[in-house]
Amino acid sequence: MPFNPRTWECEHLFIVYLGPKEPKTIEVVKSVDHRTPNNKVVKRKKPYIMPDDQLEETILMPRLEAMVRALDTYPEWPAGVEDVWGGAAGWDCPGPPLCYLPNCLAKRRGSLVWPRT
Repeated sequence: MPFNPRTWECEHLFIVYLGPKEPKTIEVVKSVDHRTPNNKVVKRKKPYIMPDDQLEETILMPRLEAMVRALDTYPEWPAGVEDVWGGAAGWDCPGPPLCYLPNCLAKRRGSLVWPRT
């Protein structure tokens, strides 16, 4: 490899949203204060990459813990995961405008049951 992935630091982060018609590339940005040549402070969007420890603490671990609880209690809805995932509590498909998938698994709820081991 032409670089060391352990020491390489990203300058830009892009997320590819797989939409129903085509993929859409979105750069992760954050609004920051910027001083203009006229000494005026304005908001500008700059590329943003969250530090690993902050990402793990605020996004990854809460969602992972919610997923583990959901898998343990399915087909019952685990209390409190809607606070992490957003939306209403329940396994049902929210439908448009949140879900336009024609073959959404949540629409076929009865087929999502698996045996406990």
